[in-house]
Amino acid sequence: MPAVKSFGERIADAFRKAGLPDGLFSVLNLTHTDTEQLIRDSSIDHVCFTGSVSGGHAIQRATGARFI
Repeated sequence: MPAVKSFGERIADAFRKAGLPDGLFSVLNLTHTDTEQLIRDSSIDHVCFTGSVSGGHAIQRATGARFI
């Protein structure tokens, strides 16, 4: 997990350096269950994911009914 967390933080750093306003991009380290629950929320418009294949499947299950 440390490599995944580091990669997510690097993406966030790049966005900050590019001037992205605070609050538009967040790095979250979640369980697969928490990931599915969060992504099912209609306020989530985009997802950038780094992680395991099973984590990717959790995202696929959560987004299968809608386009994000």
